[in-house]
Amino acid sequence: MSASEQAATQAPPISSLQRPSVPESAYDAFFKVIERLEAVLDEEMRSLKQRGADFSDLTRRKRQGFLELNRLMRSFEGTIPSQDIINRLASFRVKLDENGNALRFHLQAAQEITATIVRVMQEMDSDGTYSRSAVYRGFELS
Repeated sequence: MSASEQAATQAPPISSLQRPSVPESAYDAFFKVIERLEAVLDEEMRSLKQRGADFSDLTRRKRQGFLELNRLMRSFEGTIPSQDIINRLASFRVKLDENGNALRFHLQAAQEITATIVRVMQEMDSDGTYSRSAVYRGFELS
């Protein structure tokens, strides 16, 4: 057997499933970013329940965390994610869904309260002189 034949038989075949490896530091950073984001989400959920928080700071911290996560995920491009990363992303997704539902609920409540306040203010400002029914009656009499 020639040297080139030996090299060909000793080298493992390259499959389409082989991907570049990700440095251990990227894995560590990934888990740290997810932990920080989950801590911000937990704080936001507590704040929503207690009806008081600096939501601008929470939003800024979430935005920063997602920016870090987005940049970090580039180091995973072209790789097959490990099962621990898949599991971590799945549990993170559950927390994001819970947070999104809570935010939607509070936003809807705020919109309903705002609509009620606007309606009450309009009713208080109006003595009925310029209501639609009065305007229509005025045109009917003319």
